[in-house]
Amino acid sequence: MPIYCYVCDSCGHPTEVFRHVPGAPQHQQCDYCGKRARRDYARESRCGNADTGELVSVAAGVMPEQAAEANREAARRGISDLVRFDHRTGDAIFRNRDAKLRALRCMRLYDKDEVRG
Repeated sequence: MPIYCYVCDSCGHPTEVFRHVPGAPQHQQCDYCGKRARRDYARESRCGNADTGELVSVAAGVMPEQAAEANREAARRGISDLVRFDHRTGDAIFRNRDAKLRALRCMRLYDKDEVRG
């Protein structure tokens, strides 16, 4: 399924969107502030916050009402320094690329875009 990345014109928040049909619209509504978000081609392979190095993933996320439990589970597994779950959206927020790979491994998830030998 294609992954598209949008960045809000107002708050700058990046969002990953999964679409069943290729051909994503150029704009969509921001998940955080509700304003217009534009498609950002440069971020599509690394959708995240460039200022902090954090990577946001919808695919590794949970439902918003499950975020608190997911954060407790991350702490129990010893990966709370690598990943946290946004309480408003349920998105998984990884500290950086290395943290994402380590946390996904602990969560028994795999990023098919990452090729490891």
